[in-house]
Amino acid sequence: MSLAPIRTERLELRPVGVSDLDRIATLCGNRAVARMLLRVPHPYDREAGRDYLEWCEAEALAWPASDEVAFAIDHEGLLIGVVSIRDLQKVPVIGYWLGEPYWNRGFMSEAVRAALSWLFARTSHQDVRSAALIENIGSLNVLKKNGFRQTGHGRAMSLILGRIVEDVHLQLTRQDFEAARSE
Repeated sequence: MSLAPIRTERLELRPVGVSDLDRIATLCGNRAVARMLLRVPHPYDREAGRDYLEWCEAEALAWPASDEVAFAIDHEGLLIGVVSIRDLQKVPVIGYWLGEPYWNRGFMSEAVRAALSWLFARTSHQDVRSAALIENIGSLNVLKKNGFRQTGHGRAMSLILGRIVEDVHLQLTRQDFEAARSE
């Protein structure tokens, strides 16, 4: 079995692949985007990106035995970001990024809601976790709009900054997600 695309009002979430490398390198290689992500170096490492996308393709084909699924977020046929869920065999963790030209238009809230709906419909997981840099107000708002609750603070290494940064830890239960969807 493999991952099927997810459609929303404005977006299509589909398995990400190597064919997306150029677009990802352009959007995720933007310093403003990479700065909000812990695991993305700047400048963007195309070789590591290709390796990761090849692994994502294999994980999509392995679903539901996958440890991670990554969806390209397409708007009007063009990739604008990525949302992924890792640690699927443990307690899932959702992460995402969106190209800067698409910020502040509600795309990420819509994509995260679709990915969470997919997760809760296709797995028995009762909760999902996430984290965002303390200064990433946009990401924290996306998570809160989708029902996440803050569980604490932490410190993590930022590749782009080359130093430890503060982040906020959040968690969403299946029950809270269903309640947020009905509002």
